[in-house]
Amino acid sequence: MANLQFLSILSATFLFLLTLGNAAPCSDCFIHSRAAYYPNSDEQGTDTGACGFGAFGAMINAGDVSAASDLYRDGVGCGACYQVRCTNSNYCSDKGVTVVITDHGASDHTDFILSRRAFGRMAQTRDAAASLLALGVVDIEYKRISCSYPNKNITVKIDENSNYPYYLAFVIWYQQGKNDITAVQLCETENFVCKLLDRSYGAVWTITSPPSGPLSIRMLFSDDDGDETWVVPLNNIPENWKPGETYDSGVQTENFVCKLLDRSYGAVWTITSPPSGPLSIRMLFSDDDGDETWVVPLNNIPENWKPGETYDSGVQVNV
Repeated sequence: MANLQFLSILSATFLFLLTLGNAAPCSDCFIHSRAAYYPNSDEQGTDTGACGFGAFGAMINAGDVSAASDLYRDGVGCGACYQVRCTNSNYCSDKGVTVVITDHGASDHTDFILSRRAFGRMAQTRDAAASLLALGVVDIEYKRISCSYPNKNITVKIDENSNYPYYLAFVIWYQQGKNDITAVQLCETENFVCKLLDRSYGAVWTITSPPSGPLSIRMLFSDDDGDETWVVPLNNIPENWKPGETYDSGVQTENFVCKLLDRSYGAVWTITSPPSGPLSIRMLFSDDDGDETWVVPLNNIPENWKPGETYDSGVQVNV
């Protein structure tokens, strides 16, 4: 009888462990936390947020914005979108509110400090919103969702602290999707070389002594699974860029992406199911000291490329 009881317990334990082992992490599940709001702010967010968005950080998403604590992630979390909903059924709607991270901060063990507007929009009615604001801090659940900016391209805003032509700093606006920008390259369009930029703070990317001439940026988008994709803008930053100006990249995240090719053998590079349309290649040159430089050709491979044909890149390198 004791042996039967032992086997029964062992079987149940094994089944429990097997169930846990087969459980996959949920990337679309709500996480429980707490949220407060900026008590001294206007309806919208702050224009001095730690992401470096300036006034744009208060008005983006119609002012439904938030500061984040751990989700700020040293600036990587800037621009990320979350669905946030409070859990008090007397006041709170099922939908909640979508917010964009534009600042860093925490209050009373919270993950979010929402703008007053966003905090009130979690409620079912205006009266319920007033009750939520009176509470100050509420229990919530949240999950990351894709950002959506219809009819908007990724836009580069030159920071007001830039000093042409000696120092360039900029932030990136209208980042769609739910991936993170984890690296940015600045590429010369005359000598066709690219350099990795420094993340100064938040979403601000900087370089001292930037190259002259028109400039192109490359953005590395990373997802939760570790997959990475370079996004290549269509438009360049003009040669005579100015502090405070904005420049439309001409692209959104679903277009103009780069993929690493396979070295099949020797100097032969291959890809199965190549993209349609004109194609641009990027070449990474490495020296004996480990320094690396991306070279950006001037000319594309034409849309109707043919086996056996040759195509002039329009550039040469001395790197």
